[in-house]
Amino acid sequence: MWEKTLRYPGHVEKIRLLKDLGFFDESPINNMIPRKITAKILEKRLRKPGVKDVLAMKIEVCGLKDNLKTTYIYHMLEHYDEERGVTAMARTTGYLASIIAELVIKGVIGEKGVVPPEKLGMSNEVF
Repeated sequence: MWEKTLRYPGHVEKIRLLKDLGFFDESPINNMIPRKITAKILEKRLRKPGVKDVLAMKIEVCGLKDNLKTTYIYHMLEHYDEERGVTAMARTTGYLASIIAELVIKGVIGEKGVVPPEKLGMSNEVF
């Protein structure tokens, strides 16, 4: 399994520089946590309300089914929701996280620790 996120050219180098300089550190300096301050600054400076995002996803599942090599490919294209003002990224990640949290609270999911959504989907009740 792998995931890639497309950003503008040079994005990784800029983020790596911030990391190397300690902007993402969790240890307090004068009672302030650099990571929290950095998050606030980036949130304020990088917010682009006029930019509408698009999420493109390809899911390729390969394995054996009835002793035959089988591949399933799914494509998803999600756009910014103009009507509700919700980003494609929020819809495809945030909705899933909130639904899973709700299922944990209701006791439908009783497993502890990190459980991949793919494993949760194997349960008919969760699915």
